[in-house]
Amino acid sequence: MNDSISLQLHDTQALAQIINANTTYCWWQRGGGKTGGGIGPHLEKLIRKMPRSQILLFSDTYDRLRNRVVPNILSFMETKMGMIEDVDFVRYKKPPDSFDKPYIKLDDYSNVITFSSGACLCLVSLKVEGSANAYNAQAAIGDEVKFCKEEQ
Repeated sequence: MNDSISLQLHDTQALAQIINANTTYCWWQRGGGKTGGGIGPHLEKLIRKMPRSQILLFSDTYDRLRNRVVPNILSFMETKMGMIEDVDFVRYKKPPDSFDKPYIKLDDYSNVITFSSGACLCLVSLKVEGSANAYNAQAAIGDEVKFCKEEQ
């Protein structure tokens, strides 16, 4: 990862990053940059400031996460943050021995993206009952939550 970068964020994205609230809801229009300019910079901050942590990334289905949400987030990490897959992060497989180890080691990485800091981004589908159980998460991020039932 680079030590410094320059990001082009629109005013609302920048405001969300500056305020850095514990809970943030982004009611932005379609294509408004929620995933890349909202979740991307926030997630980068979490994996840097909370190394070795577990961070939940949830939506209604694994399909939506794997095919729409995760590609957008990882594209941000690669193109804007300069991260390189298999060097700075691995997806859906056991991380290399050179990565810092998470505080709570996982046996199954099939729904996990691991960063070299040891932080784990754990995918959670609200359609699969109990898919978030037993994680010891320090943060949770939801995307495309308009498809999620609030009580879940």
